[in-house]
Parts: sequence; structure tokens; C-alpha cells
Amino acid sequence: MHFLGIRISEDIFTSTEYTSLCQHSSLVCRLLNDLKTFKKEHEEGALNSVNVQTVNGGISEEDAILKIEEIIEYNRRKVLQMVYKRKGSIVPRECKELFWKTCKIAHCLYSHQGGDEYSSPIDIANDINGLISEPL
Repeated sequence: MHFLGIRISEDIFTSTEYTSLCQHSSLVCRLLNDLKTFKKEHEEGALNSVNVQTVNGGISEEDAILKIEEIIEYNRRKVLQMVYKRKGSIVPRECKELFWKTCKIAHCLYSHQGGDEYSSPIDIANDINGLISEPL
């Protein structure tokens, strides 16, 4: 937020609006990661939001995935609603847009079929080169 070039007061950083933006956008990013990495993490003995729901026959893997996708969509919509909210908002528009862009980037990173773009550096490099070099 500091690199946006606007001053953000302590009141804004500690506001309910700002913490809600943080919470909702963080959940989107975290859960998108969990959806793409749960099989690998399960093999490694690590738990995430998908695996936890299936422990001891809780619910099926498919149902857990659907549930996580619903939570992602709910939180994505909450971020978008907050970005476009004007009345009663104390968070500057530029800050709110950064939260939205973070969600969009997470969707891009985790939309890769083979896993996630963090563990596929060649793919992300190709995507970046395409964005920079190839005409629209």
C-alpha cells in the first residue's frame, strides 16, 4: 500500500473496511492455492482446506472442492462489492483496487492446469514474456 503514492492513515489501516478487504482477498488467494495443491500436499502429509474436510470420511473430495469453490466465489464477490462501494467508504479507491488486482492475479496464477504458476516458473516466464513481447 505504501508504494501507491498516497498517504494512508492509521485509522484506515485499522478500520473494519480495510481489515475486511484483507480478509476476503487473503481467503481467495489461500483457497485458490489449496484447490491446486491439495493432492500434492496430501501426498506430503500436509493439510489444507480441502484435505481437512475429507479427513475420517468427513465429505468426499468432490464435495470439498465444490464447497471451497463456493467460498472463493463468495469472498471474491465481497472484495468486488467493497471496491465499488462509495458511500461510507474510508479506504481510497486505489487501495481497494489493489486488493481486487491481487485476487485477479491469484486467479491467473492458479488457473494453470498442471498445478500452480509458483511451482511452474517456466510457464509464468512464458506468460510474462507474452504479455511484454506479443502484440494484443
